[in-house]
Amino acid sequence: KVRGVNLGSLFIVEPANYVLFQMGCTAYKSEWDCVKGLGKSKAQPAFEDHWNTFFNQSDFQAMVDLGLNTIRIPMGYWTVDSLIGDDYFCSGSMKYVQQICRWAKQAGLWIILDLHGAPGAQVDYQPFTGQYTKAGFYQESNYQKACQALSNWTTMVHTVDDFSNVVMIQVLNEPIQSKPDEIPGLLDSYYPAAQKAIRDAETALGVTRPCFKLVNAGLPIYWGSGDPTSKLSTTDHTVYEDHDYVTWITSDQSRKGYMSYSCSDGMRGETPIFYHINYSILTSKVQLSEFGLESSGAKQWYSQWASAQLTAYEKGAGWLFWSVSSLNCSFTMHMD
Repeated sequence: KVRGVNLGSLFIVEPANYVLFQMGCTAYKSEWDCVKGLGKSKAQPAFEDHWNTFFNQSDFQAMVDLGLNTIRIPMGYWTVDSLIGDDYFCSGSMKYVQQICRWAKQAGLWIILDLHGAPGAQVDYQPFTGQYTKAGFYQESNYQKACQALSNWTTMVHTVDDFSNVVMIQVLNEPIQSKPDEIPGLLDSYYPAAQKAIRDAETALGVTRPCFKLVNAGLPIYWGSGDPTSKLSTTDHTVYEDHDYVTWITSDQSRKGYMSYSCSDGMRGETPIFYHINYSILTSKVQLSEFGLESSGAKQWYSQWASAQLTAYEKGAGWLFWSVSSLNCSFTMHMD
């Protein structure tokens, strides 16, 4: 069963984690904008220092000591240097991905490689894609580029020992929420091509059966971008990941409403499935309401709410917490 954490803002930096501010990119909304604004020659050493220091080896043993068994690594297609071209991303990150995987393996953690940032951005104006722009992913040239990244990762997993604890590859994080006919090719072109790219890479290496699972983020009905398995030739070794944003789902925007939703979470049907645990409360609510960290009983309530989510998600294939970092607070405090 998956019990783990995301390594958010490590290989795709986001303003919410304050990393861009440390790099001198206060005025920018995404990694692309930061690199463009600083210039690649200045951005390169800043990003390399970040990749090398945001986590250290002891962090991964601390995760195990807390009872965790899995990490999810959000990554962009630009971890493959040959795919960067004229795009505003720094090169050389795969060396540090390998370092993270080595530390995780040595600690005994399983690993999910997550295509979090797709070519052209898969959703509008979200820094987690690496860009703050209108979604431009949904065209064949970008599908091909994404598949090249997935193929490259697959080859690394099967040929480089440091990657041998990778058990899942996620083919896309949070696609745009829209009707399938408004997302050209996502269901009938990209998902089948992504599956084929991974399996073809395995076949080329003489792998006779799938050695890890493919992950589709967001469920057919509930995420709102169609059934990602509808055009696949097989769903063998395929799992779902559901991002259960309580703040957008329940109409009762109160502690009681949130707790009631989490305690009665219906697990959404499709299996196997694992979930994201997140505090999913809008900043305005945190600052102005009972959700504020300084409000009466807040610490006890947040602890109880986390327990309610854990209890619900243990019924499925497990859970991942978004997100853990060691920036501006201790690792243990962030896990609390």
